[in-house]
Amino acid sequence: MLWQRLSPHVVRSASSWWEGAGNTFSSDTSRWRISYPYVLAGVALSEAAAIFGGALAVEYIGQSFLSLTPFLDRTIALSEVGFVVYALLCQSKGLYRMSALLDARQHRNHVILSWLLALAMQLALIYPLRLADSFYVGLLFASGAVDLALLLAIRRAFARALRAFTAKHSVAGRRAVVIGDAEELGRLSAAHLNLSFGLSEVARVTLDDEAAANGQLTERGQSKLEEARRISAETNADEFVIAFRWRDVDLIAEIDLRLRCSALPVRLIPDRSLRRLVSSATSIEMPRIAMSATERAIKRGCDIALASLALLLLSPVMLATAIAIKAGSPGPVIFRQMRSGFNERKFVIYKFRTMNVLENGASIEQARKNDARVNCVGRVLRKTSIDELPQLFNVLKGDMSLVGPRPHALAHDAQYKALIQDYVYRLHVLPGMTGLAQVNGFRGETAMLSDMKRRVDFDVLYVKNWSLWLDMWILMRTPVALILGRAY
Repeated sequence: MLWQRLSPHVVRSASSWWEGAGNTFSSDTSRWRISYPYVLAGVALSEAAAIFGGALAVEYIGQSFLSLTPFLDRTIALSEVGFVVYALLCQSKGLYRMSALLDARQHRNHVILSWLLALAMQLALIYPLRLADSFYVGLLFASGAVDLALLLAIRRAFARALRAFTAKHSVAGRRAVVIGDAEELGRLSAAHLNLSFGLSEVARVTLDDEAAANGQLTERGQSKLEEARRISAETNADEFVIAFRWRDVDLIAEIDLRLRCSALPVRLIPDRSLRRLVSSATSIEMPRIAMSATERAIKRGCDIALASLALLLLSPVMLATAIAIKAGSPGPVIFRQMRSGFNERKFVIYKFRTMNVLENGASIEQARKNDARVNCVGRVLRKTSIDELPQLFNVLKGDMSLVGPRPHALAHDAQYKALIQDYVYRLHVLPGMTGLAQVNGFRGETAMLSDMKRRVDFDVLYVKNWSLWLDMWILMRTPVALILGRAY
């Protein structure tokens, strides 16, 4: 039964919420691992709570024991200013990097200076807020001292906890395929990448002199990048990291251009000269058109909620369809076929069987009008797109989204990638059950290459302009497109 095959995936579907943003906790055999971005978020949230909590506690004491006039709203406003200034200064000094968090004592003076500057900004604002009396200024200094003590205590507590976690290899960074020349990579160990940049290296691809000659990629270099793309799909990597001397501008630009056919972001690591001069140097993300991790997480959450609701409401229709298929012709109820998903990751798509054949090879013919391969029940299912309903299970598994470019058979992907330049950008997001191309009339057979080009144009337009509202608009337009559209 379909449900028996898919139920383990459905049970785990809640954990797939984090697919776009990276897992908060991931299993490595029996060990739980906390993700690097959430460590940093935990530090920032703890410091925000300390700054607000310290200020409110001092004001409460002032009101209770000194009978001071309450200024709760203004105290909160000043605390907001203090936290924002402090957080920005810490970020500029690299104090939210793992190396700084692990050694709180060495960076204590930077924390103190950042908070004193934030306190000075608060003091500068008490005059516009009409709080410049001696009692309130005294309270502000008192809360500043309390906040500083709390900030230092939080940093020390996190340092102890993180040293214990890192000793057990329990802090998981973003999974990265690292690409660079031998000289730069020789000075970038996996431990350094994890502590300084929050990266967990899953593979390393070295471009030697034969791969990059005179600042340009050779045929060997292009082959190496293809290998890196293949590895990224096999290892479920989160991004590419390139490490070259920054003066090799043309080479870096060419590598970035060739990696744009992948859905993964590309991050440039500061070269050894810059790392030696600036201790807080950070990596730079190259411009992309793919969704951010936050956007993917939001979209994933909506997919899980709406797909679960749709399965609940449409289960009678799906049951009736399964019975009709089984009674109408011999063969399985569910048709399975390999497709390419996000970043060219292969997955098995589920559809109700509508044909008398089960094609899944290197050559697949598209369904056309009056196609003899389509059975009687299948004609109704294809016209109404009921045959696509099992893909709700693909959505719950994380292979697909409700909205996105429609996935094509592997044979068609190989064919059209060679013919249409922007075709690969369709793979920058999860494929969808419906999409912008489908609600604009490009549904069903693409007999002419121009038809596929127009479909790809809409798909790329969707990727570049994604928003939650666009997804909702496409979902609302889909029933109309099913009624007016053509499908064989």
